Amino acid sequence: MKTVHARWLLATCCLWSGGALAAAPLDAGRLIADSSQLQKAPEPEMTESERAVYEKVAPILTTKPAFALRLLKAMSTTSDPNAKPSPAFDFMLGNAYYAAGNYPEAEAKYRSAVERNPTFVRAWNNLGVLYHVQAQHADAVPCFSQSVALGYRDATTFGLLGNSLEKTGNTVSAEMAYMQALAAEPANVNWSEGLLRIYIAGQQYAKAETLVRALLAGHSEDARYWATYAHLLLSSDRKLEATALLERMAATGLTREADLILLGDLYAEQRMTTEALANFARVATTQPELAERRLLQLAKTLSSERLWAEALIVLETLAKKPLTPQSRIAYLESRAELELARKNSLEAKRAFEALLAEAPANGNAWIGLGRVYLAEAEPTKAIAAFEHACEIPDSSYRASIELSNIEFKNHNYERCLRHLERALGIRRTASVENFRDQIRNLIPSEKQPRL
Repeated sequence: MKTVHARWLLATCCLWSGGALAAAPLDAGRLIADSSQLQKAPEPEMTESERAVYEKVAPILTTKPAFALRLLKAMSTTSDPNAKPSPAFDFMLGNAYYAAGNYPEAEAKYRSAVERNPTFVRAWNNLGVLYHVQAQHADAVPCFSQSVALGYRDATTFGLLGNSLEKTGNTVSAEMAYMQALAAEPANVNWSEGLLRIYIAGQQYAKAETLVRALLAGHSEDARYWATYAHLLLSSDRKLEATALLERMAATGLTREADLILLGDLYAEQRMTTEALANFARVATTQPELAERRLLQLAKTLSSERLWAEALIVLETLAKKPLTPQSRIAYLESRAELELARKNSLEAKRAFEALLAEAPANGNAWIGLGRVYLAEAEPTKAIAAFEHACEIPDSSYRASIELSNIEFKNHNYERCLRHLERALGIRRTASVENFRDQIRNLIPSEKQPRL
């Protein structure tokens, strides 16, 4: 069951977009509202009449945005059709439209403000926020970049720039932006998680481990960080450390279903059968079919490695459970194959017969039963079982090969040839064709089938 590392590599591609460390939701409304305060740095000014209007409406801008917007538009209307509001008033109108949920009009007002005053930093910033909340990250990047260039170098602007760069695939610049954001706000988990995603995507696992340990130091109750740490350990093939970490999670009640499955897989991969059984028992409380599949795979793996005693323990555990019909068939197959491998013909025959009683069209069972009969020196019964298997498409090829071997040993070369021709009609392989040609040489020409 050496699949844990492969699953982690696959998870690296999808985990961060909607799973363990997806970007935290942005409180864009707060950012827009905060920007509505009168500017603290030199920016375009409103006219005196615009300022008077705005100061009357500002108290209800966030509580009753639609009503405030109507008042702003009504009170700012002039008799001059060519008159335009100042860039500063366009900016405030953009904020009002944003608060009312009218994003197209908000965009138009912010655009008007920056086109008429390219150094209007708050308008650039809010335009970036507007694009960001609509997932237009390619449009958001130049807005936040312009804000930074104009001196708006707070942590939030750098963090949002980093997130937008990350979403557009520019991970190098995103890393730098996130680091700038963290320099200003070291405790902000949003920026830390963003940087962590960048490190993982770039396979900078040492840096990622340092960062996730720092996150755990301040947020030990967050199961996402523990799980991420475990996956980072697996990426470095430190399976025992990952196992210990997941057990620590389980002891504190932080493990989620995916973590329990991973822990069970790790125990199974390390052939710690007792621990794997205990862990999959916990998984079975919520996902019984998944637990069944994992245990069946474990039993198959143990059996293939000739660890029959441990494989039997797993199968006996399954036998005590109310299995799904599909898992019941797989269990009987595994049990029969195990007993056949152990040369326990009696138990193998019982298992194959039980399997055929539930699934008479199971070709594997007929082939297995035929092999049991061969082991018991009952070739007639073996031939009958293999003939049954020949009638089933999934097992016809293998059964034909088994029958050809029997007839070859019995020196019935004509029958052997017929079985080989049937097998080649299903699947052509060089080895079977070579065997067929050798058998032809053993048959007198007058007895060979005509082409």
